[in-house]
Amino acid sequence: MQGKFYPFAFEASISNDDGGIAPRVIKSENGAEVCFTGTVDRADIFENDEGKYIRGVDYKTGFKHFSFKEVYYGKDLQMFIYLYSIAESMKDTSPAGVLYMPSHTAEAKLSRNDNKEKAEKLIEKNYKMKGVVLDNENVVKAMEEEPKGRYIPVSMNKDGTYSKSSKLMTSDEFSAMKTYIDDIVGKMADNL
Repeated sequence: MQGKFYPFAFEASISNDDGGIAPRVIKSENGAEVCFTGTVDRADIFENDEGKYIRGVDYKTGFKHFSFKEVYYGKDLQMFIYLYSIAESMKDTSPAGVLYMPSHTAEAKLSRNDNKEKAEKLIEKNYKMKGVVLDNENVVKAMEEEPKGRYIPVSMNKDGTYSKSSKLMTSDEFSAMKTYIDDIVGKMADNL
């Protein structure tokens, strides 16, 4: 087993129905209420002495590229909204990340002279998740024991620092993202 996060919900319903995860209600400045319902492909949990952490995983049949810029402009908000809904409904649970997992069939174009290691690296590259992870070494290592960017969008250098390509957010940044998303969704509602 690679990580210490384990799935606790598949096809998790975020709805007002009995048994569903309570949806977040976002209020606009003009009093409009926006309620997000839907389904999360998978929600994983990890617990240690520091607390409980939740990550949302969305399966993608195509290629997904995560970009903070898209979130800034009001796109790709869905998984963050779902993550915050789950974290709020579970009490004392912190967001650990939003990940997009490829679910397509991996292909590795090789020649007869290529070795098994090259084939494995090409296949791994096709299954690496995109997204963002909490900037907490224990949480990162609970997702990938030796963070090399093999499964998650985070890798560590030999000196223990994260590589520049790592996609990380601090807990304060996750909180700020929640506030920002509430604000942008509220403005969208008022504009409608």
